[in-house]
Amino acid sequence: MTAGLVGLSVLAAAYAAEGPRTAAVKDIMGGIVGPNFGSLNMALRGELTDETKAAALRSAALLNEASHVLVDNQRSKGEPWNAGAAGLRTNSAMVTEKLNAGDVEAARAAAMQIGAQGCRVCHSMYRN
Repeated sequence: MTAGLVGLSVLAAAYAAEGPRTAAVKDIMGGIVGPNFGSLNMALRGELTDETKAAALRSAALLNEASHVLVDNQRSKGEPWNAGAAGLRTNSAMVTEKLNAGDVEAARAAAMQIGAQGCRVCHSMYRN
């Protein structure tokens, strides 16, 4: 138990000492969000194979993570920024949930909502 607490405090100290994150929003959008949104939609076209399902799950997971990164490190610009990030987060998680349940049509619908409730909400005001 004590070793676990010591390990946790070492990790916390290491995290605090990391320093600032250097990725700009345009880097996150161009390097993570854009490519993975495209990959997700490509993977969900047509018949879903094991390979395309794995690609879709990976892209959805990275989009979900990006939704957190977009508001971390003082990147949030308030609304509609936070609402767009929340739409990205909710719908990318829904893609994962529906794919894991075998409901491909619902996963496709959730992927469409990433654009409607995530991308478009934020891009209505901001474009990086």
